[in-house]
Amino acid sequence: MFWNKEDEHDQCSVRMILYKADHIESTTFEGSDLSFIRDKDIRIPIRLSSEDSYYWAASSINGLEESGYNVTVLVDNEIRYCTRPSNLKAKQEPNLLEIKLKDTDSAPEVWYKGERLGEYPECLVDISYHWNTGGTNDNGANDINIEYYSTPDDKYLDKKIIGHKRDA
Repeated sequence: MFWNKEDEHDQCSVRMILYKADHIESTTFEGSDLSFIRDKDIRIPIRLSSEDSYYWAASSINGLEESGYNVTVLVDNEIRYCTRPSNLKAKQEPNLLEIKLKDTDSAPEVWYKGERLGEYPECLVDISYHWNTGGTNDNGANDINIEYYSTPDDKYLDKKIIGHKRDA
């Protein structure tokens, strides 16, 4: 990567927002070395409050996170780092089926297990979804049938079908 030497020494406005439980703190400083965002063990000056007084401490992003803070770093009002909330799974499971319509006359976008089926509207052949409450059954019964082609340009079109049927 090539660095522009003039940009290397430009001062940036750095703002850190620290959130812990119901307490929010914010600290700002000017700086040109933003390597503390890449290497989260580099110590940086942090202004913290303690019973109506403020003090400066040297800590790193990792140190703050280990102390229970959620950290957001803004450089010139643009988010450059944000702590991943601990209550999120490392990898969220995608929805099984999503059907999106822009309006009643548009072709639907169909997403199955987080992947879009048929990138082009002409790839979708048939989409059918029916859910029956099943009377007293809380889970009901799903009937899913999706027919599509992977691309419209294949020499030999291969129709794919996703089907699921459960009776109530």
